[in-house]
Amino acid sequence: MSVFTTKDIGHIFAQLWRSKWIILFITLAGLLAGMAATTDDEPDIRYRATSSVCVTYTTYQEQMRGSSVITSYSDLVTSSLVCGRAAEMLADTGVLTSQIQRMIENSVSGNSYVMFINATAQEPQLAIRVVNAVAQAFIEEVSTVSGNNSLQILDVAYTTTTLASAVSSKVIIAALAPFCVVCAWIILREIFEGKVRFISQCAADQGELFGILPDIDQGRPR
Repeated sequence: MSVFTTKDIGHIFAQLWRSKWIILFITLAGLLAGMAATTDDEPDIRYRATSSVCVTYTTYQEQMRGSSVITSYSDLVTSSLVCGRAAEMLADTGVLTSQIQRMIENSVSGNSYVMFINATAQEPQLAIRVVNAVAQAFIEEVSTVSGNNSLQILDVAYTTTTLASAVSSKVIIAALAPFCVVCAWIILREIFEGKVRFISQCAADQGELFGILPDIDQGRPR
């Protein structure tokens, strides 16, 4: 069985370089095909706003109690109780509780003293209003359920970040897929074709070397 050496790796990269125009052509073809397939799709541009809730305390006991409240009640953020309360605050927008639940996600910081709440929507102002309303609703709901008043809003959302468009993602995938397939085909062909490219391969296979055929280029050995 032949040994795969650094010379083989170098040969594979050389073959990839020799095939660069074929790889480029197929990649561009996939890119154009992806752009053509998504021409009729509407851009799915989405915006994300972030607010945060933190623990306030005056004593160590309050600190520990507030931290426990954030971790214990973190699941309430996406509950119908909190999102329903937020929907009431946003009655003028017509957004429903179930819609807010789909918009919201949250995470707790490593020290458990801060919770980050994210809202994603197709309109930046809606994302901002939803995340701020949910943060306020969460604090009110936790205060009602646990009787703990040590939570407050740390950062109110004022701006949003733009998320990648789904259409752009499809185009990128359409370009990368044929590129990866062609490169993989060239690499696998070079690995499994069974040709002897170096004298060291014969020694590794414990074969007998009877002679060497020179590489002839236009009648002259290279």
